[in-house]
Amino acid sequence: MPVLVGTQPPQSNEPGANSDQAELLGLAGGPVNFKGAQWEDPTLGAVRNDIQVVDGNVTQPGRLLLYPHFEMSDNLLYRVEKKGTDIVKQLLVPQNFRNTVLNLAHNHILGGHLGIDKTKERILRRFYWPGVFAAINRYCTSCPKCQLTAPAPGFRSPLVPLPILDVPFERIAMDLVGPLVKSARGHQYILVVLDYATRYPEAIPLRNGTAKSIAKELMLMFSRVGIPKEVLTDQGTPFMSRVMKELCKLLGIKQLKTSVYHPQTDGLVERFNKT
Repeated sequence: MPVLVGTQPPQSNEPGANSDQAELLGLAGGPVNFKGAQWEDPTLGAVRNDIQVVDGNVTQPGRLLLYPHFEMSDNLLYRVEKKGTDIVKQLLVPQNFRNTVLNLAHNHILGGHLGIDKTKERILRRFYWPGVFAAINRYCTSCPKCQLTAPAPGFRSPLVPLPILDVPFERIAMDLVGPLVKSARGHQYILVVLDYATRYPEAIPLRNGTAKSIAKELMLMFSRVGIPKEVLTDQGTPFMSRVMKELCKLLGIKQLKTSVYHPQTDGLVERFNKT
């Protein structure tokens, strides 16, 4: 009489009827009949129909030569896939065991709360079910511990380039070099000033790098070349001091600052210093 695999769960008392995967899930999920759950799960109905057996013969033997395909082993349903030269047998997991698999692969002490791709790789070595990829995505992205500890996406604000200037000394860039080896006249610092329009540089020797010394030399230079509209500096202590702020306020100069730890903003003067 014809028999259709999938109409009822098989009964077997043979030793080893449960695979290692099934035993693992049985221990994690309690005393549940894993085989019966496979045959009763409506989401695995297509699999049961795919491996129909009539009088002990598979009705579609050609399908066993294709990958992936489904087969029975020890009365358990498996998906067989070929990855390169390796043949991977994946135990088909019914619905009431899927959270157990996800928990063991992601939350367990040996799971390590890996990311989506590595969790997929770990599960697909041994298990499979319809919609496994979407289930892993949902489980990993909704994990509370991962949400608390995962690094935030590295969104960066777009760069805002400085406009090109053609008016001499409309904007100047400044930087302080030193302390250097003290010269015969006692100079130990260099105040570097560059004009953005003409690239004209000035290197002013200083005996110390205080804000008062810098302000004094700037006043002398402004008396020769004129007062700029903007001054670009890094966030060094002398340039951020009250003396410099009062000087810029008195002369009507807009004080521009580079980003912290980003000297490229003041690249013109930094390149001159390197040269």
